[in-house]
Amino acid sequence: MNIKEWAPVISATAAAIASIGSWVSIYAQGKRDKRNKEAVVAPGIKNINLFLSHIVKDWEGEREFQSGFSESSISYTKVPIWNYGTTPIFNIDYYFQFENLEDYLKEIPHEDMDNSYVMTVSKDGKFHDLTVVRKFEKAKSYYHRKIVPFSQHIDSIQPNNKSDIQIPEYIIILLNNFFLSKNNRQYEHASFKLFFKYDDVNFKSWEIIFRIYIATNLTFDEKRLTASFHYEIVKKKRRIQRFTPMQIDRRLIRADKIRRTFKVINKPKLKNIFKNKKEERQL
Repeated sequence: MNIKEWAPVISATAAAIASIGSWVSIYAQGKRDKRNKEAVVAPGIKNINLFLSHIVKDWEGEREFQSGFSESSISYTKVPIWNYGTTPIFNIDYYFQFENLEDYLKEIPHEDMDNSYVMTVSKDGKFHDLTVVRKFEKAKSYYHRKIVPFSQHIDSIQPNNKSDIQIPEYIIILLNNFFLSKNNRQYEHASFKLFFKYDDVNFKSWEIIFRIYIATNLTFDEKRLTASFHYEIVKKKRRIQRFTPMQIDRRLIRADKIRRTFKVINKPKLKNIFKNKKEERQL
């Protein structure tokens, strides 16, 4: 074949290569645009500087926690959560969970050097009960809290904005005990996890898990606490399925119907199966 005969083949091949290159370029640009539009969620650094006079003192608001029982008390102490992306996030649910609780309870004394309080933690099924007895000269105050993760809600966080999320009281009490106890330097892992769920602008649901911990450069001298919260990612962002209240009700109703059907229909069948097996063994 001469050059003239090869010309159409070469032209068609060049056109195909150009078409593929154009498609790859468009695909790559689409991926970049999609990535640029994704929300980037992360906690901010929280600085702490206060006079920690007793175990039930909040870190913000210059107040102490209310005595008595509470299952879901929230402190005034907040951690900033930022949306560094270019699109908003909404329908946000989050909860905290104190980490390594069993190790904490083994390592850390449950009273301070001044003997001004006693803290006890007891197992209550799957979760724990926390009790603090604060001692005065002629009286005592009692504080009861459930160590249980409970969900809180935020409507939305706009791009390049933050929302301050509040920490449960029981976490502040456990951290206060860590600082005030007699040998707090023996335990270096006073940290808690933040489970954070949200929807993006495409109505896709995501979850990301952070570990929030107190940096090792803290100082605690004459009850003056200077420290800061830092964070690290425990589990990267992943897609999840979230259900509306109506969907949850439907699933519960369906599960209840299946359970009742199993009780009514399958139990006699199982009895017949066991009866037949017994007769076979007798033969």
